[in-house]
Amino acid sequence: MMAESGTSYWSVRRRIRKGIAMHLKDLRSPQNTLSGDNTVASYPDVLTESTLYPHQNVQEEIYESSDSECSMEVLTLDESLDPEIKSDSDMSQDSSPNTLLLENLKEWAINCKVPDSAVGKLLRILHPYHPHLPKDPRILKKTTTQYDIKSKCGGEYFYFGIVHSICHQIKDIQSISDNFVLSLQINVDGLPLFKSTGHNFWPIVGRIVNIPSQYSKPFIIALYSGTAKPSDINEYFHDFIDEFKQIQEGFPCHGKRLFIAIHSIICDTPARAFVKNVKSFSGYHGCDKCIQAGKWVGKMTFPETNATVRTDISFDEIKDEDHHMGPTPLSQLNIGMVSCFPLDYMHLVCLGVVKRLLNLWIKGPLSCRLGSTVLQEISRRLVALKDSIPSEFARKPRPLFEIAYWKATEFRQFLLYTGPISLCEILPPTVYQNFMILSVSMHILLNQKLCTSFNSYAHELMVAFVKQFLQLYGPEMAVYNVHGLVHLALDAKNFGSLENVSAFPFENFLQQLKHMVRKPSFPVAQVVRRMSEIQNNGSQHHPKKDFPMLSKSHCKGPLPDPLQFGSQFGKAQLENFSIDVNVKDSCIRVNGKTSIVKNIVQKDDCTYVVYQCFKYFDDFFNIPLPSSYLGIGKVFGLESTIRYEAISKVEAKCVLLPFKDKQIVIPYTDAVW
Repeated sequence: MMAESGTSYWSVRRRIRKGIAMHLKDLRSPQNTLSGDNTVASYPDVLTESTLYPHQNVQEEIYESSDSECSMEVLTLDESLDPEIKSDSDMSQDSSPNTLLLENLKEWAINCKVPDSAVGKLLRILHPYHPHLPKDPRILKKTTTQYDIKSKCGGEYFYFGIVHSICHQIKDIQSISDNFVLSLQINVDGLPLFKSTGHNFWPIVGRIVNIPSQYSKPFIIALYSGTAKPSDINEYFHDFIDEFKQIQEGFPCHGKRLFIAIHSIICDTPARAFVKNVKSFSGYHGCDKCIQAGKWVGKMTFPETNATVRTDISFDEIKDEDHHMGPTPLSQLNIGMVSCFPLDYMHLVCLGVVKRLLNLWIKGPLSCRLGSTVLQEISRRLVALKDSIPSEFARKPRPLFEIAYWKATEFRQFLLYTGPISLCEILPPTVYQNFMILSVSMHILLNQKLCTSFNSYAHELMVAFVKQFLQLYGPEMAVYNVHGLVHLALDAKNFGSLENVSAFPFENFLQQLKHMVRKPSFPVAQVVRRMSEIQNNGSQHHPKKDFPMLSKSHCKGPLPDPLQFGSQFGKAQLENFSIDVNVKDSCIRVNGKTSIVKNIVQKDDCTYVVYQCFKYFDDFFNIPLPSSYLGIGKVFGLESTIRYEAISKVEAKCVLLPFKDKQIVIPYTDAVW
């Protein structure tokens, strides 16, 4: 085969290869090769001076291995080092191939948590062909190597700062006006780092709760690491309290003056006792919500359900001296030392009561233990629901014999969604009724609307559950977690849905923090460096999302006449959930009716759901109240009529689970209708 000019194909190929070889030779020539000094100079201040505290230089380690998987979602961590650092996208609009390669390598190394040793080897391989690339992975990722890690409270401590963290968190929000008051939620908790060592993290984590949910992510304020909890609570909180006092009159942030107020402080029971400096739950005066002396029956119990409640005033005046271990530095924040410390339902209910209940059925006393045949049937039912669980759930149902590995989200899923179905008509009636009282109570307290309108009723249900629970399983079961249920309604009255004061968002963040540590030595330094890489490279920008976000384009229909010629999609991502035409994600509540989405159509800049309503809706249970009050019911039979409605009119997404020859519909607990 000859080219048009008469030159053969192989001749042309040889010329091209010769040209490429000459080009590569030119690139390797000394005048075209960047020196190590020039490479460093192109990234000023990265290795020569700190963006934080230029007082300490901790040697950077090169990681040898990492089992971390590449996850693009890990980088929802929030910047906390320097609010004035610009991202590369702000500093340069250069989209040349060299720049794109540099940015892609940087993003890959940070997002996939690739060890520096591996990144360094790759850079050395690429450098002869791409001399603009640095040889040092720390230069590529702009890793901060100078920072002030202090020795205090018996361990290592680093303070990131409130203002720095907040300014990075909200920098992409355009709707925040001058003099806006930010509601700050604080979390303090212990985090074990390794199974083979006693090292723990005790971070102070913040979250702004009155901004759009896509920006309302946890961020780190301070980090302590040691083999035990901080030895001096005053030293531990000193920097935080000192800065909080300084910004009470407002602080500048992105050209605006903002204010801050403490919304709530979220802790599990041991951490709450630590930060308030009061008796732990194992003490006779360990309940931090009511004044009662516990009873020792082989374990500390709190059998009273109507004891006098503690108040902010009684706490400040130390009315119950037996409850206090000493003064707490948090009292300097001028917050309610009782009302601002809600009970966290993730630890209290999910990991506390529900887990205890299941363990009683599996391996408790013979008087309440379930037979192996019953347990196997419950497990079979749970696993059978796996394919019906919507995509919003991080985990699918697992059998009961794996309960030792269940996470808090799985206990929550069991309590609210899969448990009422898998236990129906298999547990003894009184045991099932007791479980359903707890389930209904939590459905109410987790619903944004019902937690207010049904608050008193939810409290009555919780009291009834505790009393019946003690009758069924014995008075020695009145432990702190079970007793604490009677106080949840008051927290919901103060803060709305218990989801608003849940530790779930913080727990996810703590796991991300833990994954930043790859070896036991210098754990705080490792986190500081990883945070600096994320921050310095703009990896934490929150791109503005216009909901709904549509995907899975198709042309299969159905398409009502008024929507003819509209664009059809199979999935719509809303701010809090997604709608999909697949079976598990297609159930919604619209115009007060449970429906199945058949299509998603966009026409004239408006998005519509095309759906069919269920013909029949009956109560699934009537005790302790008709299930329809919660939007829960048995549904079957779809209408033949194809309807459509603007997607903004969707009231809730629902979980649709099979039950006998029908289906059970359960709206998400945070839905409002």
